[in-house]
Amino acid sequence: MSQDRRPTARALALVATSVCLLAILAAPATAAQRGDRPLGGRPNRNFPYAWQHLGGLEYSGPHALSEPESRAAVELIRRVRPDLTIWFHQPFGVVDRSGGDPWVERSFAGLVGLPLVRLSRYPGSATGWQDHTLPGTAFVVELPSAVSGGLVRRTSRAILTLAGELGSPEVGAATAAVAGP
Repeated sequence: MSQDRRPTARALALVATSVCLLAILAAPATAAQRGDRPLGGRPNRNFPYAWQHLGGLEYSGPHALSEPESRAAVELIRRVRPDLTIWFHQPFGVVDRSGGDPWVERSFAGLVGLPLVRLSRYPGSATGWQDHTLPGTAFVVELPSAVSGGLVRRTSRAILTLAGELGSPEVGAATAAVAGP
């Protein structure tokens, strides 16, 4: 191992002993357009906090948690209670000021090199529910439509860095849940 990589390897070894990292890949929200979502609701408009009936492209389903993906996410997040949850979407290429911890959102944006902006708020969003209901912080990263290898590496390092910094000393572990598009 080269001399300049040793500090990084030691840092990653320390993080690895104190972080439980979950990566969850979710189906795209276009299932209704393909006809295989009978209720047709967008999972990220279907969470119980501030849920409202939305129509059109933002259709939120007939009621909160009517979509199986939303129910599964709520069950998992309530069970795991992550310190940090990052929801990845595409294609805007920004870190959203999603209502989570502003320091975490700013830090992540700086580490990955994406601008920090406030996108539209929608009722029934996953981050709105999680930030209102549970401890820890949740926010959205909108990846650009084309993701470079450099962005993947910076994002991976940023997740490990922030998860390590957010660990609870009394528990000795942080949990970071990373959800896909």
